[in-house]
Amino acid sequence: MTRDDIVRMAKEAGFTQIDMYPSGADVWIDDGYYVKELERFAALVSAAEREACALVCDKQSQAYMSSEYTTDPLGGFRERFAAEQCAAAIRARGEKEQPR
Repeated sequence: MTRDDIVRMAKEAGFTQIDMYPSGADVWIDDGYYVKELERFAALVSAAEREACALVCDKQSQAYMSSEYTTDPLGGFRERFAAEQCAAAIRARGEKEQPR
């Protein structure tokens, strides 16, 4: 996740006063009353990380369909199934954590 991603998610979460120092060294939020925004921001960051992890599983599932596994009588079916189940389980975690 890049600095730009973090700033974009903070703005999407509702932070209205975000300033980058000219040096680019830090981000300053100048109001201490952002509880709801912080919760939304945390949810956005969590969702982005969950999706990144699930995509790793999706990519691995696709790799199991490659020629490397063609000698397997099931064509890597068990491995693909396991990778797909991991991706689904990771994505399902987000269904329990909806932003307010």
